[in-house]
Amino acid sequence: MTNSIDRYNDMFKSLEEKNQGGFVPFVMVGDPDADTSVDIINALIEGGADALELGFPYSDPIADGPTIQNAAIRALSHNIKTSECFEVIKKVRNGNKNIPIGLLLYSNLVLKRGIETFYQDAADAGVDSILIADVPLREADRFIAMAEQTGIKQILIAPPNASDETLAEIGEKSQGY
Repeated sequence: MTNSIDRYNDMFKSLEEKNQGGFVPFVMVGDPDADTSVDIINALIEGGADALELGFPYSDPIADGPTIQNAAIRALSHNIKTSECFEVIKKVRNGNKNIPIGLLLYSNLVLKRGIETFYQDAADAGVDSILIADVPLREADRFIAMAEQTGIKQILIAPPNASDETLAEIGEKSQGY
């Protein structure tokens, strides 16, 4: 089942027509709690966000700096679960049909739920893209395949020490933004 809506393409086209840059804020879902997350995300949309990047809290966010690490710790201290994160996204999506929603998370969250289940749950919630911070290019194919199957755009991380050849391959295999 693929998603025929391309919210990223529509957003970039609209921004280009207006000769504007995009505002894409990051929010850690569940910080400080699920209900407040919905309110924060909706306020960002009302304030002009063009797309959203939403994090799912993880206990060992090694690729993130202290601000995002602390947000994850706060969310986890309130026992936020992946299923609740998807519920937050569904609530946001219900009132905001056109804004692109991307996830930034870690592979253990996907693997624990099962790749197929995670991607299908993400698609059902209205997610447009997924970036898994700790999945290198050499391990990305199974995630890319499931993203294609569910109509989600897979975004691959570009490490700072990547060769030009690696960056070109990341560019070829990534979608969304």
